[in-house]
Amino acid sequence: MKRKSPARSNRTRKKSSPKKRGQKPPFLQMNGFKILYYFFLLCLFIFTMGLTGYVIFFRTVTAAELPFEESDITSYVPEPNGYINGSKPKVAVIIDDLGYHYQIGRDLLALELDLSFSFLPHAPYTRPLESEAYQKGRTILLHQPLEPRGSEWDPGPGALFTSGSMDEYRYQLEANLQAVPHATGINNHMGSKFTEDSRAMGQLLQLIKEKELYFIDSYTSSTSIGMMMAKDYQVATARRHVFLDNLQQQDHICRQLNSLANLAYKQGWAIGIGHPYAETYEALKNCGETTLSSVDLVGVDKLVD
Repeated sequence: MKRKSPARSNRTRKKSSPKKRGQKPPFLQMNGFKILYYFFLLCLFIFTMGLTGYVIFFRTVTAAELPFEESDITSYVPEPNGYINGSKPKVAVIIDDLGYHYQIGRDLLALELDLSFSFLPHAPYTRPLESEAYQKGRTILLHQPLEPRGSEWDPGPGALFTSGSMDEYRYQLEANLQAVPHATGINNHMGSKFTEDSRAMGQLLQLIKEKELYFIDSYTSSTSIGMMMAKDYQVATARRHVFLDNLQQQDHICRQLNSLANLAYKQGWAIGIGHPYAETYEALKNCGETTLSSVDLVGVDKLVD
């Protein structure tokens, strides 16, 4: 008997149609609009990755730490009033924005210079650095965040705003001072809007007076009324004359230190403000002692009136 062959499947295989001659690959069939669209996405991806890498690896100063938020800030402001008599001109250098970078804070504290240190109240390293500054006998201030002009600037946690009430100011200032327990005075972080507002400044100065602290006007606005109102409220006060590191270059900072010393010779005293930048540390280490040797470098609490 003949063996029956297995039944063929009723389903027939679909033959793939041969490629037509001259047919382009799919990626070449895109029209010009699609090509531009994908090119834009590629550029956006490259830009985003580059920006992310910059922020992670090269950016060392957070927005909350930026000292300048206004275009009318000058690096040099002479004191129009009289000067303190003495055998040697007096200079104070405040290092602002401390608490965000531990190592540079320790490096600045290790310098053999009588610097004053102003701490942001809720920065991650404020507590250990503030404790070390106290143990070294340095002058300590609360770097009180105040409302700036312009919504693009964030003064950070613990800030006071012109819309706040006296009770709100009292509660927030108390919390901030607990975070910087050895502060003998206060200076403002940002605050170009707040220091121009007489109601807000009046209420803050009343609280500062109750705490028996002094107020240093960082002078972030050329129309600040902070120091003038402090005198009206009989709060010991002074203001910043020179920003040392508005340009973060060691040579520039050394020149600013020289300007600070020269100003002290003209009016008897001067106050400079710097920040925890590597360039500021290097300048203070390499030229600070020499440049400031002709003046009496003191804690800023010695210059309030």
